[in-house]
Amino acid sequence: MNDRFSIPKRFIPTLLVLLLPWCGSAQVDIKELPPIDSLSDWQVNALLQQYTAQARDFEALLSGKSQSASNQKSTLEETLNLAKADSTLSKSVTDSITNLLKVAKKDEKIALRNLGQAQKNLALMDKTAEADNDEKRKQLPKLRKQLEKTNALAYPVAPADEALKPEKAPRPPKVKKAKKVKAPQEEVAAEVIEDSTAPTAAPETAPKPSTKPQPATAPTKKYDPAQDVMLNPPALQCRLAVDTRDELSGERYRRTMPVELFRHSPAALKSYLQGKTNVQCAAALASSGAYVYLHLIFTINDPNPRKAFGKIDKESLATLKFIDGTSYNIYNQVASEGIQNPDTLFYTFQAQCLLPADALKKIRRSELDKIRIAWSSGYEDYEVQYVLLLMGQAKCLFDN
Repeated sequence: MNDRFSIPKRFIPTLLVLLLPWCGSAQVDIKELPPIDSLSDWQVNALLQQYTAQARDFEALLSGKSQSASNQKSTLEETLNLAKADSTLSKSVTDSITNLLKVAKKDEKIALRNLGQAQKNLALMDKTAEADNDEKRKQLPKLRKQLEKTNALAYPVAPADEALKPEKAPRPPKVKKAKKVKAPQEEVAAEVIEDSTAPTAAPETAPKPSTKPQPATAPTKKYDPAQDVMLNPPALQCRLAVDTRDELSGERYRRTMPVELFRHSPAALKSYLQGKTNVQCAAALASSGAYVYLHLIFTINDPNPRKAFGKIDKESLATLKFIDGTSYNIYNQVASEGIQNPDTLFYTFQAQCLLPADALKKIRRSELDKIRIAWSSGYEDYEVQYVLLLMGQAKCLFDN
């Protein structure tokens, strides 16, 4: 008589998924590092940003896998309890679910370990982002190696299917050497195949050389700096957030989409932030008639930003420092006391700085290195990671 399996239907899909063979996805292509000494400071920062983004994606993926493994384990635990409570089920049924539960617990343990490695790797990326450019350059090979390890954890190679493996070739018959016999000019050692069905032993002939053409070795591609996206990055995609014309004055107002310019986390707040960012700033350029403005949007992760930062006053100073060492002072046009996001609890401050003609000219031809913001509680210096951003936005605003 067949056992009656009275487990609720909602658990059956989970059991089926656990019994299906695992299949993996292709790993992310992590490009080889160009010669470190050939990279400028902004290229080092751009590469670090790319690695951090990939590490964050791996952490999110492994977090989802960890949660899925925990959910599967919990479902199997509940399923096993229901199976044990059903007196009509045989022991073999509960044993099968118990074995699946053991596998699920092991998978959960592995998933949690992989997630911990991904979080550790992401924390290392964020820590390196706070270091100086020399330290970043020094850490790049190590960060890439760690990223490859996390890549293998996020997208493990699927195990080979046993049914698809080629059958082993039959083992060749044993060969033993015959006794040496004297030849007129030299001693010849004949090999005799040990075969009980053969009446006589025949000497083995030398194998004929193979006439099958050997596959050509793929040529190694020579490194071409012109093809390296880190040395020659693609141009910023031109995207406008606003493009309107005033009906009365006829003046055209255009503003680019805000893009992250930098992120900053003081070393003193590491334990509190736990790998999160303290200050993140996005930038956009806007033009209205003959005037050009730099918009800066600050997102602050702090329990009391008004005490730590204060506010951004009208006419407060901002200083732009460029790669060649030159600097320009610009001034905020609109005061901002900060607005809290009810979902994230972060505060947002905005500055709108009028750009003089000489500062705008410099933005269009040189990379931005640092920016100093005068908060009402004091000024703070920030190192820019996306040094080419304003150059690209200026090109988008005026050349299109």
